Amino acid sequence: MFDKLAVADLIQFERLYRDQQQWERLRTMYHPDSLIRIGWFVGTGDEYVDASHRLEAKKGGWHLTHLTGPTQVQVQGNRAIAETNTLIIRRSVLNGVLADATIYCRLHSRVERRNGEWRILTLDVVYEKDTIIPVYPSDHLELNREELAQAPAAYRFTSYNLKNIGYSVRADDLYATDHPERVAQLYREAEDWLYASDTADATNQ
Repeated sequence: MFDKLAVADLIQFERLYRDQQQWERLRTMYHPDSLIRIGWFVGTGDEYVDASHRLEAKKGGWHLTHLTGPTQVQVQGNRAIAETNTLIIRRSVLNGVLADATIYCRLHSRVERRNGEWRILTLDVVYEKDTIIPVYPSDHLELNREELAQAPAAYRFTSYNLKNIGYSVRADDLYATDHPERVAQLYREAEDWLYASDTADATNQ
């Protein structure tokens, strides 16, 4: 139970540090060989912190926050899998209209204890859907339907918004519920990793 609490705490603080732009604290959440795969980025945890810092500097009037539910944790020795239902809420000006976009997703992490300390080894996001509405109901938000149709269905409005500030989304790197076979593969590989034999490492004791 103590290990489950420690892992859940790690996951919750990782998103808190991201939202509060506490970059150096965020950097301590990941192992050096970590892999972060989200809608607009693929790379190590250290690279993710630097890329997030650059994104914050470029996005202008955006406001971004993560609302996380309880983290569900499975622990096996020095390895754990953590999953957290999450809403990502972003306020920005899109086509001259102040709008709120919401991403419904699940954060899926492999977490490993090394030298007595739990840190994130992988962070993937399973996207379910995203929505966008004007902040002022009287405003009319007009978006290019053809351009929207080119984006992944579960990440459509977010892709549109990112493209407007110069970022591209690699659909092949996304896990989304409209491609259940890829999500099933993600879970299967994580379970195999969690329960793999001979996982104990002397440096992790």
